[in-house]
Amino acid sequence: MHKLIIILVALLMSASFSTLGRDLESEEIELRETPQKMYDTLNKSISFPIVFKNREQFERAAKEQGYNPDEFQHILQLLARLNMEPNVKSKVGFQDAKTLIELLANIAQSPLEQATVSMLRGRYLGRTEQKYQEAITFYNEALTRINDSFDIEAMLLKHTIQEHLGGLHLVLRQDVPALMHFHTYRDIAYKLRNDYLIAAAESKLGHYYNKNQQLTKSLQHYSEAIRISNRSNYPSMKTHLQLQLAKVYRDLKQWDEALNNAHEAAAGFKKLGNDTYLSSCMTVIAMVYGEQGDWNKAIDYYLNAQQLDAKRGNYIAQGLNFHNLGQAYSNIDDNSSALKYLLMANQIFKEKIAITISSTMNS
Repeated sequence: MHKLIIILVALLMSASFSTLGRDLESEEIELRETPQKMYDTLNKSISFPIVFKNREQFERAAKEQGYNPDEFQHILQLLARLNMEPNVKSKVGFQDAKTLIELLANIAQSPLEQATVSMLRGRYLGRTEQKYQEAITFYNEALTRINDSFDIEAMLLKHTIQEHLGGLHLVLRQDVPALMHFHTYRDIAYKLRNDYLIAAAESKLGHYYNKNQQLTKSLQHYSEAIRISNRSNYPSMKTHLQLQLAKVYRDLKQWDEALNNAHEAAAGFKKLGNDTYLSSCMTVIAMVYGEQGDWNKAIDYYLNAQQLDAKRGNYIAQGLNFHNLGQAYSNIDDNSSALKYLLMANQIFKEKIAITISSTMNS
């Protein structure tokens, strides 16, 4: 009887840990696939402002918000991450992230909690101040704290850290450590046996090789990523992968494949309501037609991109499109239109330079 009880308890604990693992992995996928939706939901689930300086005050704040301490801390960690995600729009953004990180630092006790704070500090420095080397130091500090931990929470945190470290080293043009971190990022995804995370890691390797002009390797990893992503229904990931494939095929001068993937990506982004990346699809299609010498079609798609960029108020993207239109019109000997668009592009770039100089002088 005693042995039976022990077995039942072990089975219940195993089932509990398995459920926890699935929940945390699903949460990680949601953060990557639909970050804005996740941010909006979590942001509405708590009341601001939040103030606490120690564990006792934190536990009181959690109770007032209707959560147990672990749940409340986890929500704050997610909101700190989401406030620094490029595809999340919020009124407070980085300022809210900074406040949340400091609050979390006040109560971090376990190695995992301390590692999470270090990771968030690294992310903040990289995203807001472009202090990439300092950011790397914080990320490495986070890894050291959980180096010997292999539970699902630690593995997912290591997974995120390795991805970010790869990106930071790539920005710094430190290709060897960048590739090492991206490979470790993929290894962890395979250990987690999660198709979404594996596809995301393969995509990062595709990005790495594309940056280093190793287009055949880039194509292999992007193709593997889309093959794996097709096993599940994650429209945002699949659509982004199709856009990346279109760019690689364009650079390989495989025009039909480039156009097919770009058009499929455009349809996906239109369905998702993502005008930013829909504009990128229009630009890729325009560039392919330009490379083929079909400048009239190229102009049509550059104009489509221009309309989308104007709609969302992206001034710099409009400048780039004006420049592209100027070059396209010059290729059909419409010098009047070419000059008009090049002058419009020049005006935007001059204003951007003036704003940058002014900001530098006032900082």
